[in-house]
Amino acid sequence: AKARGGEPSELQQSLQRVSFNIKCAEVQEAEKRLAQLNHLLQRVQSAAEKLDRGYVQIGCEEFEILMPEVDASGLQGPEVEEAMHKLHAAKARNDSKDRAGP
Repeated sequence: AKARGGEPSELQQSLQRVSFNIKCAEVQEAEKRLAQLNHLLQRVQSAAEKLDRGYVQIGCEEFEILMPEVDASGLQGPEVEEAMHKLHAAKARNDSKDRAGP
């Protein structure tokens, strides 16, 4: 090994390559996860917009589909909290309409 001459030995170079490949794989995995979370957040915001426009039935159905995904993904943040707030508010309005009767 030429470690003494300041040149990294073949073993060191090999370890650096392996380390670099692992880092690349971790970055790709993180980017993939970020893309999935972004997509999920867009779907949550889309469902919240439907509630805003008065499409309560569709919005609530979408949230029912999304909630297990949101919980499983650990997606959090002000956007999610705002969407949940809209969902609960829309459900409350809808429930009071249902109770009022014809």
